[in-house]
Amino acid sequence: TVLDACGNSAFASQEITVVDQTKPQFTFVPADLTAECDAVPALETPTVTDNCAAQPVLTYMGETRIAGACPDSYTLVRRWTVSDNCGNTASASQTVVVQDTKSPVFLFVPADATVNCESIPGISAPTVSDNCDQDIAVSISTQLVTNGNCSSGGMLIRRWTAIDNCGNTAVAEQYLTVQDTTRPVFTLIPADATVSCSAIPSVETPEAADNCSLDVLITYDGEVRTDGPCADTYTLRRRWTVKDVCGNSETAQQVITVRDVLAPSFTNVQANAVVSCDAVPAVGMPTATDNCDVAVEITFVGETRVDGTCPDTYILRRNWVATDNCGNSASTEQIITVRDISPPVFTNVPASLTSSCAAVPAVGTPTATDNCDGAVTIVFDGETKTNGSCPGNYTLRRQWTATDNCGNAVSTEQIITVQDNTPPAFS
Repeated sequence: TVLDACGNSAFASQEITVVDQTKPQFTFVPADLTAECDAVPALETPTVTDNCAAQPVLTYMGETRIAGACPDSYTLVRRWTVSDNCGNTASASQTVVVQDTKSPVFLFVPADATVNCESIPGISAPTVSDNCDQDIAVSISTQLVTNGNCSSGGMLIRRWTAIDNCGNTAVAEQYLTVQDTTRPVFTLIPADATVSCSAIPSVETPEAADNCSLDVLITYDGEVRTDGPCADTYTLRRRWTVKDVCGNSETAQQVITVRDVLAPSFTNVQANAVVSCDAVPAVGMPTATDNCDVAVEITFVGETRVDGTCPDTYILRRNWVATDNCGNSASTEQIITVRDISPPVFTNVPASLTSSCAAVPAVGTPTATDNCDGAVTIVFDGETKTNGSCPGNYTLRRQWTATDNCGNAVSTEQIITVQDNTPPAFS
C-alpha cells in the first residue's frame, strides 16, 4: 500500500507459486555383493534425502530370489522406494549373489585296522556336515587290493564320497588289512540237463562265495563237445573256475546231454486243388524246417492215381518225406482232384448256305477238339426239313453232336436254305 501527502492511497500485490518436482535421493544403498550360502548378510536400511521434505518416506519392497544352478546358489534382489510429500519417488536395489563353494566335512570316519579275513568288521556309517546342505548324499565304494603276497595280507579300502546339493564333494577312506588262504565255494551251479538240440540253454553264470573276498572272479573256461550217433546228438561239458583276490580257486562243471527227437516240419506244401484235366499242375517241391538241421532232405515219394467215373476224371495223391540229419522224418501229401467238365469245341462245321433245289449239298463231316480227349466222337443227329412257299422252296437243318470220353457234349448245326428260282425249260 502506498500513500501520498494528501492521504491518497493505492494497493498492489505479488503471488508466488511454489512447486516440488524434484525426486528424493538415496544417499546410501547397501552395496551389491557375493556371499557364501551360510553368510547371507542381514537386511540393511538405506538413507535418503529430499530437497524440500524433511522426512521422505522410505519403503522396503521386499526381495526376489532367482534360482541358480543348485539349491544353495541363487541371487537375491532387495528393493526400496522413497517418496516425498509431493509424490515424487525414486527406487534403489541391492543384488546379493549367494554361492556354495565349501565342501562337506567328515566329522567321523571308521578307523583303519588290521583284521583276520573271517572277522572283517561291518561297514560303519561316517558322519558328515555341510555349511548349508542339511541332507548330504553319501555313497560308498569298496576296493580290494592284493599286495602280491596274499598270505601276508591284502588291503580292503572303503571309500565314502559326500556330495552337497551344489556338487561340492569330500572323500574319506578306511584301510583294512586282511588275510585269505581259503578256497571260494560255489553256492549255485547250473544243473545238469537233457535238452532238445533246439533248446540248448545259454551259458549261465554260477554263484560263489568266499570266506574273505568281497568280490570273487568267476571265469567261464569254455565247453567241450563229445559227439553222439548223429550230428545233433552230443554232450556238452561246461566248466567254470572261481578265484578270490588272493588266488585261491575252485572249479565246477555242468553236463548237458543234447538230443534230436523232433521231426522236421513242412512250412510250404503245395495246396490241395481241384483242377481241369488240361491244367494238372507239375510236381512241386515243398519246403521244410527243422528245429536243428538247417539242410533238411526232402524226397518226393511219388504220386498215386485213383481213377474216377471216366478217363479224364481221377484223383492224384502226391507224397513227400522230409528227413533231418538224425533220421527224424515227417511226411506230407497233396491231393489233386482232376475233373473234365468242359465240352468239346467244333473247329470246322459246314457253313450255312442258300442253294438251288437242284444243287443241295451232301451231308458234310464237321471236326472238333477237346481239352483232354484226343478222340472226340462226332455223331450226325440228322436233318429237319421245313417246307416253304412251294415244293421247291424249303429249309434243311442238319445237326451234329460232339461228345468227349467224360460225356461232355456240344451240338452244332448247318442251315441250308433251298430255293427254286429256275423256270422250266421247253424240251
